[in-house]
This record gives sequence, structure tokens and C-alpha cells, in this order.
Amino acid sequence: MIRFIAAVAAAAMTLPVPSPGPGGSTTAKFGVWTVHMTVVNYNLKTGAFNTPNHVTMTRVGGDVNADRANGNIKTKHAILSGHVVMHDASGASPGATSPGAPSTLIADTVQIDQRAARYVATGNMQYSQGAMILTAQSGTLDQGSHTMTADGDVHIQKGAQTLVAQHVTCDTLSGVCQAHKGTVQLPSAGMPGGPR
Repeated sequence: MIRFIAAVAAAAMTLPVPSPGPGGSTTAKFGVWTVHMTVVNYNLKTGAFNTPNHVTMTRVGGDVNADRANGNIKTKHAILSGHVVMHDASGASPGATSPGAPSTLIADTVQIDQRAARYVATGNMQYSQGAMILTAQSGTLDQGSHTMTADGDVHIQKGAQTLVAQHVTCDTLSGVCQAHKGTVQLPSAGMPGGPR
């Protein structure tokens, strides 16, 4: 998912001049991504852009949908807003909890800072991959420091294992996570004193 988000950021920051697509939609192609939108407003001088209506980005093995997007190509910032859903069928992200398993990120808003390699998902955030589901009020991926944080009512479920906390920080290289103000529930089967 990390590479997938980085690819989305790269695509959003190199928006080419769009062309008319089938059915009156506007289509822009860059790299492996095809972007479909009904309207795009782009300022050639400042680099600012917005798509006030639904935007869909597709590539082999992945897609992104949002109600709208805005940002600036020159400053390499973008914001996807409203029912943001990102799918990655490859599951090839570094530090993935289930390498090879498809992943999905859902949020109200995803902010992308391509230069800092930092991505922030806010509002009703849910990330799932394989058997793991993480929900939180917000989450941040910082590729520079190889950290992923989740804040506010964090709930991570994987099988019978559950982690509930207010703040979780994970190292995306090692997979080691640290929870603050939380509890962990592990299945007791096979543990000393637990059912067998």
C-alpha cells in the first residue's frame, strides 16, 4: 500500500493536459495511471488544479476514487476528498502485514505531500490487508522516517488478536508497533493457564 500511495502521489503531481474521453468525461494519462474526471480546472501559471466532481484513477492492479481533488503540481501537494477509496491488488507494499495480500484504504480525506513523501488520511479511516483491519480517526504514513501512525480510537483486529489504543506508531521496515493508552487482547489458547 505504501508504494501504491506513492504512485498515486506521483501521478497526481504530474497532471498532463487532459483530453476528452468517452461519454463526455475528461481523461488524462500519465505513466501507468489513467485519470477520469468530468471537469478539471488547471492554472498553467501557478500549477493549481481542482476536480470539483468525482475523480477516478486506474492502473493495472489498483484504483483510486474520490468525490473531488485539488492541489498544486508545482508544490507537489494534493488533497483527495469525499469517500476516498484506494485499492491495491498487488499487496506489494514494504512493511505490509500480509505481503502479497490486497489492501484497501478508506478515508474522508487523503492529503499527499509528494516532496516530503508524507500521506495523511483523516476521517473514518479504515485500512485492511489480508486478515488485518485497522480503524482510526486519522493515520499518517511518512516514508522518509519509515513510520506509520494511527491516532484517535485506534482499533487493530487480526484474527483473535485485538489492539485498542489512542495512538499507535509502527516502523514500516521492521513491522514493530508501539501503542499508547491502550489494551491488547490475545487468544488464550495455548498460553500458560489458558484453554488448550
